[in-house]
Amino acid sequence: MSDQGKLGNQINIELSEEIAQGVYSNLAIITHSSSEFVLDFVRIMPGLPKAKVKSRVILTPEQA
Repeated sequence: MSDQGKLGNQINIELSEEIAQGVYSNLAIITHSSSEFVLDFVRIMPGLPKAKVKSRVILTPEQA
């Protein structure tokens, strides 16, 4: 394939400063159905009875 053909398939992906810093998680819960995967990223703090989902990513099986 020529270089020109390769350049036509490139995607310019931007990453904001806020997203680049990331989100701390010490537990991931993965659930799925035939049409999607759900990834919940949770932060559990020692000694606390509750934990909060800090981020959720939903993917199709093809993306996963």
